[in-house]
Amino acid sequence: MIPAAVLAGLAVIGFGSFVIWAGSDESSGRAYRAFLQNFLLWSALAQGGLMLSAGIRLTNGRWAGPVHRLADCLGAFVPVSILLYLVVWAGRYEIFDWIQHPEHVEAKRWWYREGFMFTRDMVALCWMAFLSCWYLYMSVRPMLGAARESATGLRGRLIQTWTSGWRGEAAERIS
Repeated sequence: MIPAAVLAGLAVIGFGSFVIWAGSDESSGRAYRAFLQNFLLWSALAQGGLMLSAGIRLTNGRWAGPVHRLADCLGAFVPVSILLYLVVWAGRYEIFDWIQHPEHVEAKRWWYREGFMFTRDMVALCWMAFLSCWYLYMSVRPMLGAARESATGLRGRLIQTWTSGWRGEAAERIS
């Protein structure tokens, strides 16, 4: 297993590289396009993991314990994607050529207006994040009920918060 310090160090290196490349005149477009590709990849994987989790739950797939937990874990990226969308928006002039040269999209100019595009994309992303977080709350809550008494420290406080109003395993389980 990779230590958290190594992963944090790699994240710092990646963030620093992006900042350096995005600040450079000749390579800022490349940096923002690479960021967009990664944003789309990881956001889609997070949503896909939640859809797999929902599919397993809908079919009562009790065989998929570890896979189901992994799929739920991918959903932790969904709220982060809202913040990362702001980085995509900051690089919109580097990513979307039609913003600076709107003649290519003249027939749909109202749809591609900057403010309208940002608003509709942010509303859609926030709505998906809300539904995803609500599903995660409902999905993970029964698994945490058994850990309420044994967990201590920060983990115990988080589990207590997550399972406040706990009504018991049978009442909480989504069938």
